[in-house]
Amino acid sequence: MKSKRYVDMHLHTTFSDGSSLPEQVVKDAALLGLQVVAITDHDNTLGYMEGKRTAEEWNIELISGVEITQSKYHILAYGFDVENERLQELMSLSKERQEKVMEARIKKLQKAGIPITADLVKRLFSHPRIGSYNTIMAMMTDPVCRPYIGSLSAREINECFFGPNGIAPKVEKEYLPLAYVIETIHNARGKAIIAHPFKQERDAKHLDKLVEAGIDGLEIQPNYGDKNNIFKEYALEKGLIITYGSDYHGAISSSRPMLIKGENRVLPFWQ
Repeated sequence: MKSKRYVDMHLHTTFSDGSSLPEQVVKDAALLGLQVVAITDHDNTLGYMEGKRTAEEWNIELISGVEITQSKYHILAYGFDVENERLQELMSLSKERQEKVMEARIKKLQKAGIPITADLVKRLFSHPRIGSYNTIMAMMTDPVCRPYIGSLSAREINECFFGPNGIAPKVEKEYLPLAYVIETIHNARGKAIIAHPFKQERDAKHLDKLVEAGIDGLEIQPNYGDKNNIFKEYALEKGLIITYGSDYHGAISSSRPMLIKGENRVLPFWQ
């Protein structure tokens, strides 16, 4: 009989926009007493592959994971065949579209006089999908850019430069169709979960269209407390999988610490 296990199923590493290596993320999770974790870097599974040996050494189960941005929602995939060609192609396409958006935002920074370039960011982050936090870390390590950010923390830089009222806020982009993303995850024998739904919706009923499209479950983020309540109730009502995650990015996002033993126990659904 399967038993519930302590999890954190939303972790980022240096292979997307996290600040910790996969090995350190897995080790920290083991030290916190977690039993199952998922590295869910954006649009790639390289962090998962890098963390597998450490997971074996520290007796923690590392399941395949990835986070894919789709229009309004972020879709987490779990337990899929990493070698599935269709899913890898989808991740590559999503990564390319995300990078084009970041290049457009970098051009806005350049117009404001900030000497950051896409080439610099890509040199420092040759494998990950390039996002705002990758650009921030590049600016913090580049002597030419440092005078423009002063002593600001990464979080403050994100707000000043990339927030809604910043120099380079989000721009419109072409997203992959939701049904296509979900179907491709299922084709790879994975489960598709809506990440942090409380960040996108105030009324859980608005998620009905995702259920109709075949979504398998919802993520609960204990770090955000009561904001999860209506979505947990909705998942129970609809018979959806409930997962728990922190959306951990390391020191670059200290407001989202890795989970510890607590509410975050689930029955294995990824096997």
